[in-house]
Amino acid sequence: MNLIQLENRVGRPIQAGEFKIIPIEQSLQFQPPGMRFFSFWRKPSSVIVQHPDGSDELLEIQDPTRQAQITLWGLALLIPFIIWLVKRAKR
Repeated sequence: MNLIQLENRVGRPIQAGEFKIIPIEQSLQFQPPGMRFFSFWRKPSSVIVQHPDGSDELLEIQDPTRQAQITLWGLALLIPFIIWLVKRAKR
């Protein structure tokens, strides 16, 4: 298995009236080589809507909570680096 593996999986179709809805989830797997530790993260990424006329539509699922988490983690890494640069420049 690779260190990091990203996968899209298609779920079971759901019939909603005349429409068929197919969920798609994205999974991220992380396993360091030679270790039993395994991290797994899954989230819904999109749905395919099949219309009665046979056309398909892909609808992306926006996740504002995930975007906020990524922003906060980025700031948590960036702010100490900026503080370190400022302290280093004063020397």
